[in-house]
Amino acid sequence: MSRTQDAENIIGQVRDQASAVAGKISDVAHEQYDNLRDTAGEVYENTRRKAEHWQEEASDYVSSQPMKSLLIAVGIGVALGVLWKRR
Repeated sequence: MSRTQDAENIIGQVRDQASAVAGKISDVAHEQYDNLRDTAGEVYENTRRKAEHWQEEASDYVSSQPMKSLLIAVGIGVALGVLWKRR
């Protein structure tokens, strides 16, 4: 074999190995993407359920104690008004 053929063989082997590694990297990247997408979906659903639960609790509280809720809202409004007016 000549040196040219040896070099071509080595280049071919390196190309094949690089292609295999690139394929593995691509597979791992797709798997990680899928895992991240699934996790993000779960976090979104959990957060949505918690927000709905808090909304229901707030609604129940306001229904059961309307006067207290109104006074709390007025107090918060006054406090925010004072803070914003100072700026």
